[in-house]
Parts: sequence; structure tokens; C-alpha cells
Amino acid sequence: MKIYRSYKCKMAPDPAQSETFSRNVGVCRLVYNLALEQRRDHHRQFQASKGVGISFLSQSRELTQLRAEFDWMREAIHCCQQQALRDLDRAYQRQFFDARRVYEETDPNEKKGDA
Repeated sequence: MKIYRSYKCKMAPDPAQSETFSRNVGVCRLVYNLALEQRRDHHRQFQASKGVGISFLSQSRELTQLRAEFDWMREAIHCCQQQALRDLDRAYQRQFFDARRVYEETDPNEKKGDA
């Protein structure tokens, strides 16, 4: 039998740490929203110009370019920004596969009820 332990601790950041947390969260939220907008609105233009669809790798490359361009993005932790892109990519993959599975399982010609 395995015994699992957990510990709770409460963070009490000083004002400088609190500002750093807020900045990191804000940049990650911006990265996620920009990537979502790109996938939602600009995927056809991207595919026509690059020849491939939008993926985690393509958005990661663009994030690297953005970080080189803007100092305030470079100050934030890059791992969190990459994770925001991974989370978005995973959400799109799950949505696609779940929608396809539901589509394959339901037959519009099949009658419901009596068998």
C-alpha cells in the first residue's frame, strides 16, 4: 500500500517578487492570447505563405523572434511562455481528435431509440 503525503505552504512574496510574478503571468497570458488569435484568424494566410500549418514549433520560433525584439518579453521567464504555447497546442490537438472521434462514432442515418 502506498502512502501519499502532501504539504501545504502559503507564499508571502515581498513587493518585488509580487511584481515579478505579475509580469510573468501577464507575458504568458499575452503569448497565449496572441498564439490563439494566430491559430484562429491567420492560419490560412500562414499556410499560404509558409506552405505548412501553424504548429507549436512554428509559434515557438516566432516567440524567439519576439523575445529578441522586445526587452520586456525577454525579462520574463521563457519556460512559462513556452509552456503557454504547449498548452494551446495540446488543446487544439485534443479538440481535433475528440471532434473526429465523436464524428466517426455517430452515424446520422442511424435511428435512435428502437433497435
